[in-house]
Parts: sequence; C-alpha cells; structure tokens
Amino acid sequence: MFRILLIFTIFLYLVTPNILFAETRGPATPFPTIDELVGTDLTYKIAFLWMSHVANGVFRLEKGDQPGTYRALLSARTRGVYAWLTNHRIQSYETLMQKQVQGKLITLTHDSSIEKGEDETRKVRTKHYIFDPDKGTITVSKIADGELWWEKDLPFTGDMPVDILTAYCNFVTGAYGQILPGVTYVVPAFGGKSVGEIKIEILTEAERTDFGLFPEGGLLCRFTVDAEIFDTGDGAIYVWYDNKSRPARGIIEDIVGMGDIRGVMR
Repeated sequence: MFRILLIFTIFLYLVTPNILFAETRGPATPFPTIDELVGTDLTYKIAFLWMSHVANGVFRLEKGDQPGTYRALLSARTRGVYAWLTNHRIQSYETLMQKQVQGKLITLTHDSSIEKGEDETRKVRTKHYIFDPDKGTITVSKIADGELWWEKDLPFTGDMPVDILTAYCNFVTGAYGQILPGVTYVVPAFGGKSVGEIKIEILTEAERTDFGLFPEGGLLCRFTVDAEIFDTGDGAIYVWYDNKSRPARGIIEDIVGMGDIRGVMR
C-alpha cells in the first residue's frame, strides 16, 4: 500500500507550474528546458479512506556531477501514528539522467530504496539499475544495508525504456510532444522484470469526470500503467491542474477494492 502512495505522488508531479495551460499553449509556445526545471521542489499530502494525511511526498530536481546530467529524487514518508504503524517507513526513488543531442533524456542509473526503523534498528534495502543502451541491457542489483545480495542482466529490444522520473522530465520539457486535449502518449518504461508502458491521456472537456474532487476549469489527465510496474492494479490515475498550471489534486480509483487514494498539493 505504501508503495502505491509513493507512486501516486509521482503522477502528481508530471506537469510542473512552469508548464502552460493546454488551452493557452500553441505550437510555437516553448516548453521549459530541463535546466529551467532545475531547483524544482514540490510537496504533497496523501489521504486514504477517512485518513486525511497519511504521508508526505517531496520531489527535487538538480544538476548531476557531470555536464549534461541531472538527478531527480522522489521521497515519501509516513507521518504521525501511520509512521509508527509502518515502522517509520521511507521510500525513495533516485534517477541519474543524461541529455541527448536531440534534447531527450535517457536513464543512466535508477535506485529504488526502502528504509525502515530508526537509529540502531534502521534497515535499508535498495534495487540499483544501470541502463546500457549500447548493450541493450539493464543491470539490476539488490543491496541490503550496504551488502550486495545478487546481480543480473535483463535485455530489452526496441526503444530504450526509461524510469518514471525520466519520463516525467521528458514529458514536461516537450520531448514527447505538445500538451493538448485529446492527445495520448505511450512511453516504454522498465518495471522490474520486463519492459511495460506508461500511457498519458490529456482529456478533452467531454471526457472529464470530477469524482467530487476536481473543480471546474483547469486540465485533467489520465495515466495508465502496467500493473507489474507500480503495483497499482487496474485503477486509473487522474491528475487535475489548476488555473496556474499546478498539479493540485489527484485520485487513484478503487485500490485493491478498498477505496480511492487522494492527493492534494500543500
């Protein structure tokens, strides 16, 4: 369940305040560059069932150590009594990306980490991914408290898959195309065992639904991912952007039959 909460915050970040409204964006309107997005720092609170604030999510984008590289970090932690119930769980995604000549970003490395406990009881489990487009492989290793448990190479064919944070940066910088109602993008994404996809639909006015959460106006997008990738089951993910183009509200439908997860920008 906590992994779903974290993934939900990722989709809330898919369009930043720097992105203009679809209704006002024309073909000649420039997207922000990745360098203009450096310094992005966003926070959200996540609610589930009757619980109004289960976890906090934080996203940060900064330059990497080498020229043309960028580092994105997404971290979420439970709070209050929910922190006690989950043993003070923190889940983090960190990606090192590189900008190509044509402007699109590729994933160099990606880390998915789970931290539990405090002080002497602290335990950290990490999956480390190295993407190699020349060999057509992704090397995956499992690291527990600093020790290597196992390592294996997973092949891929066709377009190089990316992780969710690289997909985010490509989307908001226009690498996939314009953000216009009625447009759909399908992005190859690596989900841990094989290559899947992320489907991004920018809904028209006729396709909109409010769930009692989304005000009039703004822009509503629907995201669909392979169940294997993010353990979200079959529920669609909706994100609403306000009149300042901020990803202000979102919802995941009917998670494992227990209800909807809601997110609100802080």
